[in-house]
Amino acid sequence: MKRKKMRLMAVLMAILMLLPVQPVQAATSYVMGNSESGVITAGSYQVKLSGNKLYARRKKSGGWKKIASSGSNIGCFTTNGGTVYYATSSYSYITSGGKSQVYSVPVKGGSSKRIVTINNKGISNIYRYKDKLYLTERYGKSGSDLYSYSLKNKKHRKVSSRKVLYDAWQRYGIVTNGRYYKWATPLYSMNLSTGRTRKLTSYSYGHITSGNYVYYISYFSGISADKQSGSFVIKRATVSGNSIKTLTKTLVGKNPRISGNYVVYDYNGSMKKVRFK
Repeated sequence: MKRKKMRLMAVLMAILMLLPVQPVQAATSYVMGNSESGVITAGSYQVKLSGNKLYARRKKSGGWKKIASSGSNIGCFTTNGGTVYYATSSYSYITSGGKSQVYSVPVKGGSSKRIVTINNKGISNIYRYKDKLYLTERYGKSGSDLYSYSLKNKKHRKVSSRKVLYDAWQRYGIVTNGRYYKWATPLYSMNLSTGRTRKLTSYSYGHITSGNYVYYISYFSGISADKQSGSFVIKRATVSGNSIKTLTKTLVGKNPRISGNYVVYDYNGSMKKVRFK
């Protein structure tokens, strides 16, 4: 009997060795998107927000499919290429009335599921890391706070006051004290799990993220960068706030804009374009 069992085990082991082994794939990180970000790629899918509707397609050559629309304004979303979380809002920044709602929908399409309702606030940014959603919640004319919402225990708590979450990579976010409007503003890296920040520059007037890196405009002083000419450089850092590196010589101008791997700015009435990566 023992010999028969040993032979059977040997046969089973031989069969198992012949079976193909499926590699374990790491989960794709969530990425953030809104009406200004264009097409967002996550995993094998692309997602975009256009005309108050969310669209997705598989790979870059597929046709776009509408996956969500709403009577309220869809302002932002986050996706990992499998699930899309998005926020709608009927909040009025003039009357301070209305509400925002967060939904989830499969990137392939299907029925949307309501996750949470936030009363008397608007939501301008949304991001998921692990079991939490991170929400930039706006109120009044210029108020903004960063909150987290646990998908596990449904707790809704403030992470940081007067912070706007612009971009994120895994557990780190890129935040400012407000919108890029007129004045150059402090730019921070934030550990979303702890709420701790690391200042990247005191005077930023724009940035972009690319994977684990953030590229940003760093002025030497606080000015009204949309109208005043000043000295600035382009810097790069990891989203965690490490390895800060200056990528350009000192540039002088106003109203700079980062697009792709160039910065475009106004120098004495002429538009200048400088490559930084």
